[in-house]
Amino acid sequence: MDMDKIKDFSKTYLRQEKSGHDWLHIQRVVANCEQIIKHIQEPINVDVVLAAAYTHDLLDEKIKVDYLLTEKDVRHILKEAQMSLEEIEQVLRIIKNLSFAANLIEKQHLTLEGQIVQDADRLDAIGAIGIARTFYYGGSKGHSLYDPKAVHTSAQAVCSKETYRQVRNVRQHFDDKLLKLKNLMNTKAGQEMAKNRHQLMIDFLQAFDQDTLSNTNQLS
Repeated sequence: MDMDKIKDFSKTYLRQEKSGHDWLHIQRVVANCEQIIKHIQEPINVDVVLAAAYTHDLLDEKIKVDYLLTEKDVRHILKEAQMSLEEIEQVLRIIKNLSFAANLIEKQHLTLEGQIVQDADRLDAIGAIGIARTFYYGGSKGHSLYDPKAVHTSAQAVCSKETYRQVRNVRQHFDDKLLKLKNLMNTKAGQEMAKNRHQLMIDFLQAFDQDTLSNTNQLS
């Protein structure tokens, strides 16, 4: 199959994306997949993993591009890359079911290939790059940095995709999603890779909350 065709399309389509779901994000997710694959002992279809990694944001409504692709468009891209019909269906099932929002109400079943891509994508949402992307995305949507009146807890429950999307400050997103991702990793490699990234977020948020609390107290 022609993985370069899928790669080149994704690069062309996402290189001007400005919400943090850009081509650089795709490259990091692919690199994370490759790292995780090294530790997988079960048989997997690496082509499916990489194709899903390259295309996983092409149907995401969060991306800021002039047009949004349809499932038919993605299917056509994969077909042109000479993927089999079975592989195309596997890739589409992965990219439609791996997001955090898609799993809010009920955990979606993913093949091992899908679990690898999901872990790789979630790893890029945490740690130093995850912190940067979170504020970058929030800025692109016009969200405030934080709510001075909010009480933060990583145990906070998010009931639905609608309530999850209603949050309009960046700090809250860490409680609603990012601090939960370490315990949601599927693979042992993903779990190990998440540990330091998770701790970095904890350390950052302690400093962030202290700074915002001090500032709030001074202004009250």
